[in-house]
Amino acid sequence: MTCAQFHLPFYASRTLPNIFAMIGTNMAFGCWLAKQGGAAVGWFAFVCVVFRSDIVLLAGPAILLMLLTKAVSLRSVLVAGVLSTLASVGKLFQIQC
Repeated sequence: MTCAQFHLPFYASRTLPNIFAMIGTNMAFGCWLAKQGGAAVGWFAFVCVVFRSDIVLLAGPAILLMLLTKAVSLRSVLVAGVLSTLASVGKLFQIQC
């Protein structure tokens, strides 16, 4: 459905943070569907830190649903989120220096 719309090919030809964030969020949802909750949380954290902080509004309900359906534990969400955030921030500082 998304690929059939005009906006995806149009915006994919431009280097905008939205397109890079879409790749990461699609990876996160793919990991979620493959029952890899920790990887999904990691992708969400990476995209939130590196590309767009408003992805929190998308990731929050998705992670909450994963917690409510017991697809992930609170401990694994915290570990994956913190590790991905620290790695993303570290990579950002390495790129800027």
